[in-house]
Amino acid sequence: MLVLDALSARVLVFDRAGKLLSTFGTHGDGEGELLRPGGIACAPDGSILVSDEARHRVLRFDARGAFVSAFGRQGFARGELWSPRGIAFDP
Repeated sequence: MLVLDALSARVLVFDRAGKLLSTFGTHGDGEGELLRPGGIACAPDGSILVSDEARHRVLRFDARGAFVSAFGRQGFARGELWSPRGIAFDP
């Protein structure tokens, strides 16, 4: 189970019994860092996507929490985002 801790800008990973297994992410505006995380979703391939409202982007982490990539930038044109909050996958 994934939990987004927006105040400390990190992701917490729990098992089904509620035991904390690991955490990843840190506050910042660099590569793999989060300023104001707003949403989290698990992709079909097991990677984890987190929306960052303050940086107008989405970050992708692998299943173990290692940063993979980011996309998006501030704006209203195609491929641009404005304070993305929730995130979900649609089959």
